[in-house]
Amino acid sequence: MRYIPLLFLLLIPIQATADVGDYYNWMGVSLGKDVMHLNNDEEHFNALTLSYGYFPKEKGFGAITYLEYADYEDQNKTGNLWTIGFEPIWKYKFFYVGLGLSLSDDYTSATGTKWNFSIPVGVRFDLKKDIFIDANIRHRSHGSKLGIRESRNNLGLNTLNLQLGVKFK
Repeated sequence: MRYIPLLFLLLIPIQATADVGDYYNWMGVSLGKDVMHLNNDEEHFNALTLSYGYFPKEKGFGAITYLEYADYEDQNKTGNLWTIGFEPIWKYKFFYVGLGLSLSDDYTSATGTKWNFSIPVGVRFDLKKDIFIDANIRHRSHGSKLGIRESRNNLGLNTLNLQLGVKFK
């Protein structure tokens, strides 16, 4: 499953063609930390994420595609994890929320499977005309609360991400 970074590179040109009307494309880099296990010395999840997307300037629908590389340790194993995700979002002024899917090359005790739903909730503020800062919480889960894959462990993975990015047309 080391092809996940290549999938990310393939999704960028597809998503770039969606730039119509009052939208802007952007790219950003973020650092993430699992906020559910901050006080537990036995578990940690640190992530570096490269994101690409298009957002409406004021309000409307857009999308986020991200590639995440994480260093994690849990009750069962320690390792590195590649994840790719695609999240359609709805944005209003500086706030956005979305619902998407993610695919990882392995699973942790927090997610339980390689395929997961992802829900980002965030805020984005412009620092300059083409530079922004973004803060979001992304929840990833396979949906056992919804009756999906109830037999798999699913604590969910909740990462707090801080992102610095650049806008371009």
